[in-house]
Amino acid sequence: MLNNTALDGTLLLLTAEHCGQLQNAVFTFNYERPSCGAGAAPTTDTLVGAVELLVDPELDFRLARLIEPAPPAYGVYLAGWDRTDVPPTSSLGIHHPGGDPKKLSRDDDPPRIVGPSWQVVRWDLGVTGGGSSGSPLFDPAGRVIGQLERGNVSCLFPNGTDFYGRLGAQWELMEPYLDPLGSGGLVLDGLDPAGLTPLPFDVRAVAPPEVETLTPGTQKTVRILGDGFSDASSVALDGVPLDPLSFVRGGNTWINVDTPVLDVGAHELAVTEAGQTRSIVFDVVPPSRPRLQVDTGDKDAMIVSFKGVDLYHADQPGHVHYCYYSTSNLPSVHPLVTLGLGNQFTQLFGCRIQPIPAAGWLSVHHDIPSGALPPGTTVYAQSVCISHGRPLAISNLQQSLVVL
Repeated sequence: MLNNTALDGTLLLLTAEHCGQLQNAVFTFNYERPSCGAGAAPTTDTLVGAVELLVDPELDFRLARLIEPAPPAYGVYLAGWDRTDVPPTSSLGIHHPGGDPKKLSRDDDPPRIVGPSWQVVRWDLGVTGGGSSGSPLFDPAGRVIGQLERGNVSCLFPNGTDFYGRLGAQWELMEPYLDPLGSGGLVLDGLDPAGLTPLPFDVRAVAPPEVETLTPGTQKTVRILGDGFSDASSVALDGVPLDPLSFVRGGNTWINVDTPVLDVGAHELAVTEAGQTRSIVFDVVPPSRPRLQVDTGDKDAMIVSFKGVDLYHADQPGHVHYCYYSTSNLPSVHPLVTLGLGNQFTQLFGCRIQPIPAAGWLSVHHDIPSGALPPGTTVYAQSVCISHGRPLAISNLQQSLVVL
């Protein structure tokens, strides 16, 4: 269970993706023996159900918000976290191998960084086992630095290796939920939520205070900050109700919103809760660098080839883009520009886009002839701005999958 920078007592649970969905899960607290190796572990302190906020199979993590509040008698504590990626001098694992009552494992050496993971090579005290997946790894300050992904350790083979996902490697996705205030903090201490008093419904701010016209993807990075939000809260943008799939209550005091592409200027977000509505005005500004979005902007967004594809370009008004696409994500390097696709300009196709209008963005539809891109083809896209100066400014790289 993790704390967040709003310090509002939201019950955020971090585990491994491969542990399975949590919507209807039963969460048992205080499942530990009253003394070391003796006595029965109680199973009465439970909560049921969760809203899944993030699921990433590649990084093997799952972040969920528990639906029910925890009774004070449960003694729930929300752990702090550390995303600095500085290997701690030692680490501690708390876990439930095979569904057993709480177990501890300690390593007196710094964990190693291996790709997006921490590697624990041989525990000095205790071991993990099957069923320990998703459990936290703590640094000496009691802050979580990652969750157990995989390993080959057991009581019979205690000298094996465990791998924990690094919070630092997951941060781009985690940030809207663990740092809803946008503080940019690298570490956060834990919190005992027992003394928190819920505040009446209100909307106080939008984070960040200025929103760029286009943030590719649906990562829910625009936060409405306030108090008294519930799962029954609804959200409207400029007076138009948003689809419930485009926002999620990340915590007790914030709602994460995936806004559509917005024109430069002032806009209004409104939250309605139990018949009351509170609004906040925020500003939309052009991005500081070229931005490109293919369809929804999510990785492997599906291109239905007979319908073509919509590309969204955002930049300073008046700037001109060239859009490039390729079936290769090998880079193309030139003194004036470095692209992340095209295999040294040998598999590169492109077209000129008209100047960006005053709105700060434009949408361009590209027809795809039947059979031009076989089903299952991965297409990469990137835009280059010829108005920023030299070397030429490039956008983010987008990736899509052709399905028809």
